[in-house]
Amino acid sequence: MSDPHQNTTGWEPHEHRPLDHDHHHVHVTHNMDGFGGGVVHLHYEHNHSHSHSALVHSHHPHHDFDAEHVFEGHEHSHD
Repeated sequence: MSDPHQNTTGWEPHEHRPLDHDHHHVHVTHNMDGFGGGVVHLHYEHNHSHSHSALVHSHHPHHDFDAEHVFEGHEHSHD
């Protein structure tokens, strides 16, 4: 059986302009507690600048852009 993600029929090429933006970022580490052999979760949160280069790529056409990208870490435009 073939991988449906490898079928490029109907893919739409489009371009993303370069983009600089800030976004929230979370780091989580898993450290041994050193005493009882358990794991301690440490986290750190901050905002940072992030740059995207211009990009031209293709993928299946969007049917519901907002629903398809709801879990992305940042927004991008297909304009």
